[in-house]
Amino acid sequence: MASQIQICNLALVHCGEATITSLNEDNKAARVLNRVYDMVRDQALTDYRWNFAVSRAELAADPTPPAFGFQNRFTVPSDLLQLIGLFDSQESKRNYTSAETIFKREGAYILADDAPCRIIYVKRITDTGMYPPEFVKYMGYLLATTIFYDMTKGADRYTALVQGREQAAKQAKFKGAIQNTPEVIVASEWIDSRFSDNYPLRIGPVV
Repeated sequence: MASQIQICNLALVHCGEATITSLNEDNKAARVLNRVYDMVRDQALTDYRWNFAVSRAELAADPTPPAFGFQNRFTVPSDLLQLIGLFDSQESKRNYTSAETIFKREGAYILADDAPCRIIYVKRITDTGMYPPEFVKYMGYLLATTIFYDMTKGADRYTALVQGREQAAKQAKFKGAIQNTPEVIVASEWIDSRFSDNYPLRIGPVV
C-alpha cells in the first residue's frame, strides 16, 4: 500500500528531485504538489474505468422535477467523478451502461423517468490504501509530467517521462481489464450505419 507522500515522492524521483517527508514542508516541491495533487488524482481516476474506483448507488428522486422532458431528476453523489451508466435489468451483469433506459447528465443532476435511479459511476477515492500497485505507478508518472517544468525548468527528461507514463497506463489498464467479463457492444442505428447493404451485420438489439 502506498501513502500520499510516497506517490508524491515517486513523482519527484522521476523528475530527478529530492524527496520530501510532508506536503506541509516549506519548500517548492511540497507547494507544487499541494497545488496539483487533488486535480491529478481525479484525472487519474477518470482516465480509465479502474475496478477499485467503480461504485454503485441508488438515488431518490429530487422533490423538484425537471422543467420539461423527463419525469424526474436525481442529485449526483458528492463523490461522483464520472457517470458510467444506469442499471439495466436486461444487461445488469454483462454491461455497466443501460441499453434501454434513456437518461441525461446535466450539471449536478441525472435526468431520467423511472425512480429510484440506480447508477454505476467512478468514485473519488482519496484513500491511497485502496490503490493497486499499477495505479500507483501510473499516478506517479502522471504527477511527474504535471509538475516537471515547474520543478526543473528543463526538457531533457520530459520525453522519457511521457513514455514511461504511457507504458504504465497500458500495463495498469491491461491488469484491470482481465479481471472483468468483457462487455457486449449493443447495436444501434448509428453503429449499423457503418455497414453497407452488402453486409447487414447486426450485433445486438437496436436501441
